[in-house]
Amino acid sequence: MPRVRASWMEAQERRRLIVEAALQVFSQKSYAAATTNDVARAARVSQATVFKYFATKRDLFIAVLEHTTGLVLERWQQAAEGTASPLQRVRAIARAYAHMAATEHFSFRVRIRAVAESDDPVIAEAARRSYLAIVDFLRGELEKAKEVGELPPELDASAGAWYFLSVGQGFNLNHFVGFNWDEATLDRVTEHLFRGLSLPLDSRNG
Repeated sequence: MPRVRASWMEAQERRRLIVEAALQVFSQKSYAAATTNDVARAARVSQATVFKYFATKRDLFIAVLEHTTGLVLERWQQAAEGTASPLQRVRAIARAYAHMAATEHFSFRVRIRAVAESDDPVIAEAARRSYLAIVDFLRGELEKAKEVGELPPELDASAGAWYFLSVGQGFNLNHFVGFNWDEATLDRVTEHLFRGLSLPLDSRNG
């Protein structure tokens, strides 16, 4: 029995290494140009080993996309640890999101590629699941801030989560085309984000 457990753990570790190698490959090459042989070389395994864990390149790409979802949520949770209030948690997440374009650029490039490949219905569905998981996390954080009165009760937490995600996506896309934001600009963008979340609709229009 212990050997069975060890074999399972070895298989999981091998799968993880393949996914991490594929993350680098798919971030550096388009989905069409990247090959499972590229991934095998990066992971230092045979192509047959890659196919042992992933039946197709598409299956591998989707596994990488799911991996990036986990990384985003993990980084956000780490950034929010030790904050004083729910709203401070959201602020910490906002800053972490902007910084991730530089520190997790492989992950964000793959996420951009997933959107570019949305003509494939299977990849499109995987991308939808990924973004919905992130929005659900953000919605929960905004609801917590509403519950303690740090955000207005009329705030639609679901719409706020999509707004938050949209601002972050735009910020990160700009980073990839060469805009390197300093801390002062990052602070201003974050403040505008929170003004958008906190003010009633009629006040914003006035």
